[in-house]
Amino acid sequence: MALFVDIDPTFPQFFAVYYHFRMLKYVVTSGVKFGVDMALYQYGPSKTHSIYLVYVIIPGVRDQA
Repeated sequence: MALFVDIDPTFPQFFAVYYHFRMLKYVVTSGVKFGVDMALYQYGPSKTHSIYLVYVIIPGVRDQA
């Protein structure tokens, strides 16, 4: 994980958010098309529309959208 942190210091926070939603059985994809960090799908992007869009807020780093 140190390699990823060297490239992006916010990697642990983003991974924690990704992991949280994967454990809740969501399909997590990039949200760049929607201007957010992640898009959540119940069954996958080929079957349904995203049900949630996620913007990760990191205090002191990314405080606002």
